[in-house]
Amino acid sequence: MELDLTDPEFFRDPYPVYRGMREHGPLFRSANGPWVAIGFREVSTLLKSDRVSADFSAESHWQARRGDAGALGGRWLLFNEGDSHRTLRRIMSRRFMPGAIAERRGKVANLIDSTLRSLPSDTVIDFIGDVAEPVVTTLVRDTLGLPADQDHNLTRWSAAIIRMSDPLTSTSVRGELRRAVGEFRAFVDEAWRAGQLHPDGLAADLLSADSGLDHPDGVANIVMLLMAGLDTTVGQLGCALMALTPHPDQFTVLRDDPDPAKVGELLRYDSPVHIVTRRILTDIDCPAGTLRAGQKLMLLLAAANRDPNRYPDPDRLWLNRPGVEQLAFGAGTHYCLGSHLARLTVFTLLARMARRYTRVRLVDTDLSWRPSVVARRLDRLPVRLETR
Repeated sequence: MELDLTDPEFFRDPYPVYRGMREHGPLFRSANGPWVAIGFREVSTLLKSDRVSADFSAESHWQARRGDAGALGGRWLLFNEGDSHRTLRRIMSRRFMPGAIAERRGKVANLIDSTLRSLPSDTVIDFIGDVAEPVVTTLVRDTLGLPADQDHNLTRWSAAIIRMSDPLTSTSVRGELRRAVGEFRAFVDEAWRAGQLHPDGLAADLLSADSGLDHPDGVANIVMLLMAGLDTTVGQLGCALMALTPHPDQFTVLRDDPDPAKVGELLRYDSPVHIVTRRILTDIDCPAGTLRAGQKLMLLLAAANRDPNRYPDPDRLWLNRPGVEQLAFGAGTHYCLGSHLARLTVFTLLARMARRYTRVRLVDTDLSWRPSVVARRLDRLPVRLETR
């Protein structure tokens, strides 16, 4: 099967394409090279396997397409393995432990309540620009301990930097990526030299002499955390509300029984990261053939989350679905560090909206989705907030 992931219709709704792939099996070799895994069991197993790697930094083609930004990306936790990955994860993890996130629950709720109170009732808003971006920008900035004077740029930088992991980008997108990396890196360096990083923030942790990291490694991973924390969470909020708007019965379910576990079904139904890529380290035999060392492997998280062999009626949004075990945050050693904060943010915002509004109605179905095979996100989401 030849994969064409550049069709605008694919960006709008990739799930028909994923369904069509199933006739080739849960794991198959595409006509244009990479192996493709779409089955839940196969994707989950390969995410946890030590026979594949997320490290592409040594590949000349990967670096050449990204320039200086690629050299910085090669230092990211996201693309590291082994001892360097464990070191970076140890430094970052304490800020994202369940207990640390639970302590922020009240602050998250207050921020969201304040944001919703500022919105006019029974009128049209852009959920992305008016709600999701300001809420998530504040939370990520506080987590990192950055100065507040560049909030207007953090969202822009994050949206450009996330294209680092996208295999299909234009020259202009790569240019925006390099500019955003340069500007944000300069902002972090200036804040560090001026003593403007909050001592209880993750940026200060990474740049501290106690971290054991050199300065470029610390700055590189602050760049990664901005991207991973901000853009993907905004994307998830947009996907979740977009899923709920045509299903007012599920909005009512969330209002009547605001259980944080319901976020799992929203993550399963549609998530911001659809594809991750791995490099095969050693030959892997499977029913579809032998995955050879050096070949590429595409793991389609979103397709696996709608695998009918794992979930009956997978295209149905059902917040009370039992036994939800989704792969939106990955699995294995690269499982998303910020998953607890992301879950808390998505749940609190949607539950507060369900309690405050009788219905959130989509007012425009001609929506623009980012042209990316990795980071799914709406540019805008115009909705009417109804209180009666």
